[in-house]
Amino acid sequence: MVSQGSTTETSTVGNNFADVISNDENVPKHIELGHLGGLIEKIIKIIFIYFFIILIQMIYWNELMDLDRKLRRLPRIERKYAYYLEKRGDILEKMKRRKIYSNEKFFITINEFRYDIEKDVLDLIIWILSDNEIDFEEFIGRIFNSNRYEWILRKNGIENQSIPEINHIHLFIRFKKNDLINIK
Repeated sequence: MVSQGSTTETSTVGNNFADVISNDENVPKHIELGHLGGLIEKIIKIIFIYFFIILIQMIYWNELMDLDRKLRRLPRIERKYAYYLEKRGDILEKMKRRKIYSNEKFFITINEFRYDIEKDVLDLIIWILSDNEIDFEEFIGRIFNSNRYEWILRKNGIENQSIPEINHIHLFIRFKKNDLINIK
């Protein structure tokens, strides 16, 4: 017998529960899930808030040029980075083992503790070994075709440098938006 708010009884013989509910005018079209429904609602709210915060915090391409803006990482990456800095030892030697390019004046690594930037942006670090002036714009232009790629070189202000004792510059690279159409 299925009954809700009425004295009418409905026989369930030969019918499954879904048929009984869909045929009974007195049963609401949604079923209350009790505590489980409240839990699901809370989980959905947490997920929504998490993704909303991520979208708000994400740093977009045009914001990378604002040198006063502190670059942020996702919380889980920031925790790993804090642990790394705590246990760091000789960072320069660790980074040299991870280089993707090097010469006697500098070497380049992928930023292992990526900032929370757009996913189509490559996040690199140039570690500078020389006191000599280096034209990185010219160097990067030889490697990356400026008709297809765009880049930003960024040296954080001293107050935003987590490793101020080692001279380094952040290099952000991406395909130019109009060139994405030509990639097959």
